[in-house]
Amino acid sequence: MATEERNANGEIATNDATAPAENGQGENQQQQQQQESPWKGILFRIFIFWFVTNLFRGKQQQPSSDSPSGMSLKPATNLFNTNQKMNLMNNGSLYAHVYITKIGKNPNPASPKFDKRAVVYRSKMLTVYKKRRVSKTVNLLYGSTKAPPEQQIKDPKKEQEIINYWHPNLTINMMDDQTPWTPGSVPPPMDEFIEFDNVTSKYYPLLYLNTYWNLGSEYMPINETTP
Repeated sequence: MATEERNANGEIATNDATAPAENGQGENQQQQQQQESPWKGILFRIFIFWFVTNLFRGKQQQPSSDSPSGMSLKPATNLFNTNQKMNLMNNGSLYAHVYITKIGKNPNPASPKFDKRAVVYRSKMLTVYKKRRVSKTVNLLYGSTKAPPEQQIKDPKKEQEIINYWHPNLTINMMDDQTPWTPGSVPPPMDEFIEFDNVTSKYYPLLYLNTYWNLGSEYMPINETTP
């Protein structure tokens, strides 16, 4: 705002108050911009975080439950239930039977596609008889033990009991061996695994059922709690 004043000599002096006012408004706007800029930065970071999160979620899509024909698929369950009773509870034995065949052949002798020389068969008993493991360690502070119930045997007679154990792991090794072996001259322990065919003068592929890496402490006793 401009004002006029007359001095003692009669001259007119003009005072312009507009410039200071405009300078004051500019400083206020600059302060407002400086106050708003941190909030804009925070909102921008939140938006970037939301965008990146949704981008990764979009890649992890759930598998479709529809078949190519358009029919809805139901969840499948295991054929062998966890608490299914087995004859092993009657002190039985558990075996693994492994068959390897050539393409188009059947391991069933009753099948027309069965060929004795196109089938490799091995079996392995998965259960072993061992002395019952007994834990005698006791917590000195509480007078209790963390050992499972089957290891908390206080009867001296049962400590020497031989029971049936099993291990759920079995490694199947198919060995590629093209050595021209001569019957009767195969060195041990290879002679235990090479089976010769007397008609064709050939031997079957080596199929080795490996339990070497099964630790003795991993064997589980077969009892009422065995799944």
